[in-house]
Amino acid sequence: MVTHYNCKGGGRSLERPFAVPPPVIMRLSLWLLLLTGLSTGYCAADVDWSQIPTPPVFHHVHNDPILYFTLDSKTITEAHLENLKERTLRCAARGNPPPRYEWRKDDKPFLLDMYQGRVAKVPGEGSFVFSKLTESDQGVYQCLAINDNGTAVSEKIKLEHTWINRFEPLPPETVEVELGGSYSRNCTPPDSNPKPRVYWILKGNEEGVFDSINASHISSNEQVGLM
Repeated sequence: MVTHYNCKGGGRSLERPFAVPPPVIMRLSLWLLLLTGLSTGYCAADVDWSQIPTPPVFHHVHNDPILYFTLDSKTITEAHLENLKERTLRCAARGNPPPRYEWRKDDKPFLLDMYQGRVAKVPGEGSFVFSKLTESDQGVYQCLAINDNGTAVSEKIKLEHTWINRFEPLPPETVEVELGGSYSRNCTPPDSNPKPRVYWILKGNEEGVFDSINASHISSNEQVGLM
């Protein structure tokens, strides 16, 4: 890097190469102190800050720790299930020189070019859009931004398939309760990922029609019971 010194005495300017130390915090701090001293003495240093080497620093919007994706259940076999939605994994960093990006999945290299047709890179960033996801795409992803001055490691992003099993089919049950009496009912939800939210509804008079429960004397608790 070339640094220009404008000196008060003699009206002359001196131009000479000035070697910038490696971007280690301690050395860089000492170098900045040196420039400060020069600016308060007989010479003022005009530094081209854009040429100072810097390690990568992330500036992307933070990813959610878990991203869920669904599969298209209309296909015949599980091996061919593909989801109809996209998931974006964000990664963008600043640095000098501009960083290059690498992705890892479950602590192993994840090469985006091997997933052409399912992965679309975001120009100028390390971000990518994942489409046509399958169960094998589940895992923990992490982005690395790399240049000659260091490596930045992003937050971990867990990609999971979301699913829920059906309730076990049971025959209708008739329960008699005295007028003014109390009644409680437990509900064991089927296995799912993530944990499901349970709601109670009333079956309407017509087939396939259901009504929500809006009554002050009926409530549900966190143990998915009805009281």
